[in-house]
Amino acid sequence: MTILPFVVAFMAGLLLGVFYFGGLWLTIKKVYQVKRPWLWLFLSFLGRLIVCLILFYVLIRYNWVYLLLGLFGFLIVRFVSVQIVKQGYDS
Repeated sequence: MTILPFVVAFMAGLLLGVFYFGGLWLTIKKVYQVKRPWLWLFLSFLGRLIVCLILFYVLIRYNWVYLLLGLFGFLIVRFVSVQIVKQGYDS
């Protein structure tokens, strides 16, 4: 058994986290510039949620361990994102 599938699952979680929280950051920046901010927020959330659910579903179809590794990578990006935003407010 090789370690490559585990690394791929973890990296997929990292990339998904960057996609989700990067998309959230872009949405928040854009929400003040659009006519209907509620629609922008809703569609952004829906799109990010659908992509995340699809990837996590693909990971769990192979093995529950891959799902856990993907979630771990996703949570690492979340933690780093929160720390970056906190530093921005402290400045």
